[in-house]
Order: sequence, then structure tokens, then C-alpha cells
Amino acid sequence: MGIACAALILLWVENELTYNDFQKQKQLYLVYQNQCYGDVTHSFAVAPNPLAAVLKEEVVGIKNVTRFNNFGHKSLFTLHEKMIYEYGAYADSSIFSMLDIEFVSGNAATAFDAAFPIVITEKMAAKFFGNENPVGKSLKKDNRQEYQITGVIKNPKANSDFTFSWLIPFQQLVKDYISIYDYPELETEWGTNWMLQYVELEPTADINQVNEQIKNLLIEKKGNPDELTTLLLYPISKTKLYGDFKDGKPTGSGYVRTVKLFFWIGVAILAIACINFMNLSTARSQKRTVEVGMRKTFGASRLRLIWQFLSESLVITVVSLLIALLIIEGVLPYFNDLTGKDLSMGWGNPVHWAALLSIGLICSILAGSYPAFFLSSFPPMTILRKLKAKSGMGTIQLRKGLVVFQFTVSLILVICTAFIYLQVQHTKKRELGMNIEQVLMISANQDIVERLEPLKQELLATGVVENVGLSDQRIMNIGSNGWGWQWQGKPDEVVPLVSMVDISDGLLPTLNITLYEGRNFDQAIDANTNRIIINKAFADLMGEEGRIEGKISQSGQEFTIIGIVNDFVFNNMYSTKSEPVRFVLSEHGGELFIRIKSGNIKNTIQKIEEVFKRIDPYHPFEYRFMDERFNWMFGSELFVGKLAGLFAVLAIFISCLGLFGLTAFAAEQRTREIGIRKVFGATIPNIVELIGRNFLFLIGISFIIAIPLAWWIMHQWLRSYPYRIELSWWVFAASGLLVIVIALLTVSFQSLKAAMTNPVKSLTTNH
Repeated sequence: MGIACAALILLWVENELTYNDFQKQKQLYLVYQNQCYGDVTHSFAVAPNPLAAVLKEEVVGIKNVTRFNNFGHKSLFTLHEKMIYEYGAYADSSIFSMLDIEFVSGNAATAFDAAFPIVITEKMAAKFFGNENPVGKSLKKDNRQEYQITGVIKNPKANSDFTFSWLIPFQQLVKDYISIYDYPELETEWGTNWMLQYVELEPTADINQVNEQIKNLLIEKKGNPDELTTLLLYPISKTKLYGDFKDGKPTGSGYVRTVKLFFWIGVAILAIACINFMNLSTARSQKRTVEVGMRKTFGASRLRLIWQFLSESLVITVVSLLIALLIIEGVLPYFNDLTGKDLSMGWGNPVHWAALLSIGLICSILAGSYPAFFLSSFPPMTILRKLKAKSGMGTIQLRKGLVVFQFTVSLILVICTAFIYLQVQHTKKRELGMNIEQVLMISANQDIVERLEPLKQELLATGVVENVGLSDQRIMNIGSNGWGWQWQGKPDEVVPLVSMVDISDGLLPTLNITLYEGRNFDQAIDANTNRIIINKAFADLMGEEGRIEGKISQSGQEFTIIGIVNDFVFNNMYSTKSEPVRFVLSEHGGELFIRIKSGNIKNTIQKIEEVFKRIDPYHPFEYRFMDERFNWMFGSELFVGKLAGLFAVLAIFISCLGLFGLTAFAAEQRTREIGIRKVFGATIPNIVELIGRNFLFLIGISFIIAIPLAWWIMHQWLRSYPYRIELSWWVFAASGLLVIVIALLTVSFQSLKAAMTNPVKSLTTNH
């Protein structure tokens, strides 16, 4: 079990450590912007459209650049009667050489030459065309435009930022956005950041020199010396593990902390399993002392004895390793469900075999070394005269120390798991400033947006819908923000980063985002006007101008405030400080929100689906509940909690296996003593206490050691959450009590067995 647990954890760790490492021979980087707002610097992996050409043409050391956008591009593709949703991305043709994308059909040089070209993966090609070569054929995208298939590529590695089923030229996305939003400046605008840009450096280029060249590039291109934005290239191999920035610089930390945590949990569980073997081997060593004495008397060297005992350990480990492989194969599908991965042992991978053999060797040495060196150290004459070995007391103390270590680790895992769970539940139950219960979220394609009003009226007519609203953001996740806001009396040092949301007049009442003062939008009177709604945090920041009829401007465009909403929680669910938000009335959006009335959910969904099929018969009806999306936002913490909880249970189980064996051995060693005590009137509780008290004393020591260690670990972990729980004493007490009860049950089983043995049989037993 120890080997199986460690192997599963190491598979997961390997997967995380190899994220985006498929191009180690190339210098691939992601463009970051460091934007200063007052005394706070935010780092964003976004860029404006014209930057790519400038980087490629003007910066020495840059070999290639690609614009890339895969932000929620889930499109419906149609071939005759077959309709399938597929996630994809928009990119420049340079991506093919930068990522060494392998073409199965077609070629990179001409892949984007057609009027409306699309490159698809083997997996997507098989869904639509089976074994046929689809190059030259067409697929209709979102029931609007036919795209000609110009190439089929190998499926991208799942463990990377570049996961897509289709690729379309980036310039097509630019044209689509300009057409939809009537914003021709998007192509040349330096102030609009809406894409990722990846850079490949020349093999001999120095990243520090390149970063120095591009640092103030945006300031120069915008022609604004007051611009507080700098550029930075960061290796794509580090973006996931080390993507934590402070003051515009990487901290060298981030998600890698979680990876390290589970690596050491794996090591600890393996150590606990080895400790069991070591404890039981040394405990039973006296039964083999005569064997050692006889072998030494007949000429066996100590080295030969050490090799014998290590070989025995190796045999047990090899058998354990084989059983562990069966366990891994059996539980791997469930482990993948838990972690959201597609891990496999990769039997043809020499690294995996080397890791398994290394684990086996380490376990053999770790588990068998002390018994081997301990048993082989006995002088033969001392053994044969049955004199007590001098090191016996040291062996007992070692066993006690190892038991303390086992349960200390187990207790720490239990305590940490409890606090992680309580922290997540504490945040999930907080007041959000909006009501997300009974709200459906549906991706709004262009057909839905264009037919919003008749759709809304038909939904309300069903009697199961309370309200309908449209937004270009998911509200709990607002990815659009901007700066440069001005108002009368604004201090120069106040430079707010304001989240920007485009909504329909039905959104605020649909989500029950309440007004502090003023009014909601009215489509009849506010359409095509410069009227906005802000949240209270923004109003407070504006001071006297943060009022109804107050004026605020950005980029020379002035807005009039008609409403102020109460603050609500978005983006960071653990934040205690509300960030500024502005709403404008818009006809564009990508998310439809529908508040349903209480009742039969199945019947309600069916009625809503019928309306959608009438309004938009070309797209399958897909929905999700908003509270499910809310729970998804705690994915990282829930994942850590689930894994920590799983391995805490396994650590306790393995520790109790060892405790079970040691208790059985202790009872066996004291068989005659127990018989004598029972003859002189000792009761069963007396015998149970006799055998179990030493072990429970050791677990008590573990509890004392585990408390400060667990407190320190959780204190450090909780520091990153402004909205957090306190480290309550009862969690430590309850966790300790739980482990003590489990250990007590384990000890009691063997103790009761020994206590209930016939004393006559005990006295006639020879030990």
C-alpha cells in the first residue's frame, strides 16, 4: 500500500512538473504586462494586437511570435446532420513551427492560405470523417460560416497550455470582433489587451537582454511618458508552477508549493510503511538470535549475515512491488477521476521503471537495514549463552520513536485536512452580495444575442422563469478591466483598476444584485447613451463625485452615473476588499443568466429547452447552474483537501497496521506474565491496560508533537486567504481524539484476545 500510494503521488507530481515541457530545446516565452495602479503592481499575461508585429520586427533576439486566443472558444461544428461542440483556438501560422506541430495531412506552409481555413486534430477528424482524409472538405462553424479543412494534425499534448481541437487564423478572430462590436480600432489599438502572445527566442539569445529591450516598449508606442506599464517575457515551462508575481517580478513560488506538499506526503507514507517492517523485524529479532549465533560460530561473517537479512527484505519488497502494481492499475481510473488527470503507468517509459526500481531498492534498504545491522552485531558466545544483548534497550527506544513518527505524520495530515475543509466551507457560506441559487448559465452565441428580446419574452411566458439577463462576463469571474478613469477632484496618486461589465437591463434583477441608490438600466431610455452603473466600492473611491448624476470619464468619453449597486464578491472568493466595477448597457454578451422559479427542476429545464429549440434550433441546448460554477471556483482547495484527506486515511490505516502487529507481538511476548496475572485475579480491563497503555502513551506524545507542527503549517497556508477561519482549538482536539480512538480500537483487539486466553494454556506456553 505504501508503494502504491507513493507511486500514484509521483505520477501526479511528474505530470505537474512536466507541464509545458514539450519544447525544452527551444526558448519559448509568454508575454506579461506589469501594470502599476498606485502602489500596487499587477502582472497580466495579456497583450494588445499590434505588439506581435513589433516584437518580431524590432526586437533583436526574437525569432518568432504568435498571437493566441483560446479563451472559451467552444464552437458548434456541423457536417450534414452531425453537430458537435469542440474547443479550439485562434493563432498565427507561426505557431506550427514554434511548437513543431506534426501534420498528418496537409502542411504548415499552406495551412492558412485559404479564405476560411481550419486545421483540426486527428481526434476531431475521426469524429466527423472516421478514417477518411478530410482535407479539402468543409465544416460549418456556429451555423454561420463554412470553413475549409486544410490540415489534420497530431493531437496536442493534454498537459500544456496548447490544448485545442481546431485552429483558425488569428486574423479571422480580429475581423469577427471588429464586425460584432463595430470597433475597427481594435486592430491597431495599443490600449486594448485581449490575447496571449508567445515568443520564440533565437537559440543564442539572452533573455535578460531581450527583456531589457522590451521593458518600456508599450510606453514608447503609446507615446505616453506617464504610462506605468512594462513588458516581461517569462518561460512557458514555469507559468503554471511558478506563476506567482509580486511587484512585477516572479516570486519563485506558486502552484509548485502544492506539488512539493504532495511529494513529501508520498515520501512520508512510504516511510510509514517501511517503519512498520522495520519495527516488526526488530521486535521479533530475539527469535533469531540463536540462528545468528550458530551461523557465526560456523564461520559466517557479519557482512554475509547483513546481506542475508537485506536479501530477505528485498524479497518481501519485490513481492510488495508486484502487488502494488496491481493496486495501481486497479485504482488509477478512480485516482484520475479525483485529480482530473489522465495519468497512466506508461509501461514503455524507462523513467517509470527506473522510479519503481528505485522505490523498491530504497524500501529494501530502509526497511531492512536496521534489523540487518542489529541482528548481525550480536557476539556469538553472548547469544548462545542467552545473555541479553546490550543494544536491546536501544532497539526498544528506536521502535517507540518510529511509532511516534508514524502517528505524528498521520495526525498532521488529519488536522490539515480538517482545516482545509472548514476554510472552503467558511468561504462558500459567505454573503456574496448576489443570489446564485436557482440561476442557469447558458453560453450565448450570436444567434441568441440577436434574438434576446423574443427569447426573454417566451421564457417568461412559460411560467417557470422569473427573470433573464445577458452579460459579456460570468460575473463571478470578470476578466475585463481598465484604467485611466478620471473624475473631478481625483487625486493623482489614485489610479484604480476598474472591472468592466457589459450587461442587459435584466441582469442585475436576475442575480439579485441590489441597488444602494439610483436606478437600474432601462433599455427604452438608456440604449446608446453614456450612462453607467457603478458599485459602492467605486463610489466610495470617487468621493463626492461618486453619486447619482456624478460624472466620470475614460479615454475622453464622459459617463453619467445613474445607479450605484451594493458590493458583491467576484474573482477572488477569499477577498475581504471590494474592487471597483462599472456596468454599461450593451447588446453584446456571451453569458445568458436565467433565474428559475422553485418547483420541479426537470420539468422547468424541459420547458426552457423547448423555447431555446424554437428560437435557436441549430445549437444543442447546454446549461449549468451558477452555484455549480461557484463550487468550481474552489477546485484547487477542494482538490488539495480531497487528496490530503485520502492520504491521511491511508497513513492512519498503514500506521494502525504496524500498531496491530506490534500489539500482537507484545501480547505474545507476555503470554506467561498475562497467565500469572490472571491467576492472581487480574481482570480483562487490567490486562488490556497493561498491554495498551505504552502504545497509547506513544500516541499521546505524537499528539503533543503534531499540534505545533500542524498549527505552523496551517498558519502559513491560511495567510494567503484574507477571508479565512481561525485556528480553533477544538479542531486539534477532535483530530487527536479521532486518531486516539482508532489506535485504541486497534490495540484493544489484540489486547482483548490475549486477556481472554485461558491462563492454564498461557502458563504452559513456552516462549
